[in-house]
Amino acid sequence: MLQDPEGARVVICREGDPIDLDGNGLFDDDRFVNTFGDDDIILLDDLSVLFVATLRDGSGRSVEEGLFLLQPPSATCVPRNGSGLNPADLV
Repeated sequence: MLQDPEGARVVICREGDPIDLDGNGLFDDDRFVNTFGDDDIILLDDLSVLFVATLRDGSGRSVEEGLFLLQPPSATCVPRNGSGLNPADLV
């Protein structure tokens, strides 16, 4: 769990979360976070997280383990036209 600049806690990964192995944007690879390694996590300066975990398939069978890098997405808020009439867009 990370803390954002306003002090709110943010969960970045949980046991049971699906994983997009092939990077197609879909969770269609039948892989889920199984367990995390004990004390095997590093928070980097850019708030990326490096950790060790095992993966399971949909039947619950542990199938793989590896070193993972999770990069939390960033968000920015920019006014659409600067006139103040339109609400801000979230990107």
